[in-house]
Amino acid sequence: MDTSTIDLVLADIQVVNYVNAAAFAWLAYDILLTLGDEVQTVWNSRWTLAKVLYLLLRYLIAITLMVNLVVDTRTDLTEKVCTQWMRFYAFDTVSIASWLGGALLSVRIWALYGCSRKILFVVCFLYLVETAAGIITASITLASEHSTPRLPGVPVHGCFLSLTPPKKDSLVIIGWTFHVGVNAIFFALTMYKFMRTVGAQGFSIFEAQTVAPLFQLFIYDGAFYFLVILASSLYNLVIMLALWNRPTVVVGEALLAATYAVTSSRLMLHLREYIGRHNAEVYTDVELETRPSRPALVLDTTITVPEGYNRDSDVIDSGISGISMSLSLSDKPLV
Repeated sequence: MDTSTIDLVLADIQVVNYVNAAAFAWLAYDILLTLGDEVQTVWNSRWTLAKVLYLLLRYLIAITLMVNLVVDTRTDLTEKVCTQWMRFYAFDTVSIASWLGGALLSVRIWALYGCSRKILFVVCFLYLVETAAGIITASITLASEHSTPRLPGVPVHGCFLSLTPPKKDSLVIIGWTFHVGVNAIFFALTMYKFMRTVGAQGFSIFEAQTVAPLFQLFIYDGAFYFLVILASSLYNLVIMLALWNRPTVVVGEALLAATYAVTSSRLMLHLREYIGRHNAEVYTDVELETRPSRPALVLDTTITVPEGYNRDSDVIDSGISGISMSLSLSDKPLV
């Protein structure tokens, strides 16, 4: 290995380490920024599936990013340690983040459709397909990795990974395509529910903020989540295909994991904050929960036009029991 190659490798490793540090710093900053709302709307609520997924996504990813950062700053790691590390790295951060984020989004979609059995089957099928594609992609990546012995006198931080091009790189592309496609379907399901519910009552989508404010929150957050994940996934796919033989091939993975942790958790926080503002005594989020002993907070997706409603009004306070997608008390299970 000549001097120019060594310099390039060292520069690439430094770039990866900087990006990994930035990803952890971003997630840590977001946790601190929303800690007050999180304590009020998440920690003080009862334990549910959505709460467990939220906490795992938020803090398990932070721990894995922190561990990655510790490894990135070490210069005394042996080849054996790095070989074991590669096996862990292939299935941590991005894989865990995508699985947890996908699960939280699946619960959200199922709840939006009133816990329909058909939708449950659809979201479970899509989730399993995406998870299987992720495992295949991670396995192919892991099979193409090997650890290179350290060069004497060269202070290389972390584990220097050498990747040989996979024999079936088309499977890698298919895996990422499934990942993007499933998120696109989830977004389309949200849009379809919104258009069908609002349009069926004779309202335009531009009146959503007035007649269905909570529904609009679903759409805005869902669109933002999809676009961010789409951009991050395409970025990682391009990097993986273009820089397969360089250490920078993994430069976007930590950033994508942090993106999942931030955007997915924000979906839940925004929803709980909205409900909390409109019903301070009884609030929760759209998740799996059954309360047979007392009324549960549910989503009512039927638009009810209040008496005296003026379509041309600038402001209409739909509140908790107002127009479409408002929250109402019911003896039905929480959806």
